[in-house]
Parts: sequence; C-alpha cells; structure tokens
Amino acid sequence: MKRIRLYGMLGAALFLTSGCSKQGYDYAIPPKICGIGVDESALKPILPTGKEEKTTDSGSQDFEHRICRVIVDKDRALSLSILRDWGGVDAFDDWKKEFDNLRRVSPKEDVANAAVADDGAVATLKCLPKPDQPEKGLAGIPYTHLSFKFFVGDKVKSSKDVTDRRANIERFMWSYIPDLTETWCR
Repeated sequence: MKRIRLYGMLGAALFLTSGCSKQGYDYAIPPKICGIGVDESALKPILPTGKEEKTTDSGSQDFEHRICRVIVDKDRALSLSILRDWGGVDAFDDWKKEFDNLRRVSPKEDVANAAVADDGAVATLKCLPKPDQPEKGLAGIPYTHLSFKFFVGDKVKSSKDVTDRRANIERFMWSYIPDLTETWCR
C-alpha cells in the first residue's frame, strides 16, 4: 500500500512539474548575423524562447548596406541593418521616431554616437572603408561612417522587464560593434 501511494505521489509531482515547465531555447543561437560573429551570451537574452530559428540575409554583399533578420517560430525576433554613410549622422536624431523610448548612451572608441531603446538600438561609427570596399556613394561623396541599427521583437510587459531588456540590448550592441568594425572598417 505504501509503495502504491509513493508511486502515485511521484506520478502526480512529475505531471505537475511537466505542465509548469517553461519553454526554452530549442534552437541554436546563430553564430553570425550579417556575416558578423556574435557573442552568444549577449545575443541570447534579447531573443525569445522557441523551437525553430532561421536567419535571413537580404541586402547587398558589397559592403554598402546589409539587412538581416533572425526569425524564431515564424516571428521576427531581430532585424539588423548596416549602412555606409558620410558626415557622421546623429543616430538619435535620425531614428528617434522609429524606436520606443530611444535614449542616448555614452559612445565608446570609434562610435560617434549611440542610443538604446526599449525595442532596439542605433549607433553611428567612424568608419573608413577597407581598400577592397566601396569608398564613395552614388553622388561621389566619400564614405566616412557606418550606421548600424537593430530592432528586437516581443514588446515587454513591465517596467522591470524594460530595464532588463534595455540593458541586454545595450550589451548586445557593444558586443557586436568590434567585429562589425573589424569587418567593415580600416
């Protein structure tokens, strides 16, 4: 009798815990986005849990612009774009209407300006093209900067979530920029 009761309690506990388990990351975190290596520990917190991941890369391969997306379970989880520029455009002024609650952050190294939002980030980098990359735009104006922005999916539900999410977004941005600069800039 004791054995039957023990098995019954164990079965009930197993049933209850299996129903309460959270969905995890059943997909591989992409090692690269837009041909740039990513730090998995910085990328994972801004991606949703899910079962399937697909990375798309649309845009040119000519080092003038690139747009890439990470799709998780058929929903856009991350959309990232890189664009050559001139004149050191202020990322905040140009893109503040596109983001939720965009705020400036202190730039680092070759970053002219940067901002983080509840749903993504932007940065303008001082960046002269490498010798084998396009040096001038259509109007013949030399490229001097690189604009980088990304959006993350899934709106957050509480202010604690927003604070954590913004910190994770900023962490991913700063982790991505060194390899981006190494690939696109001399």
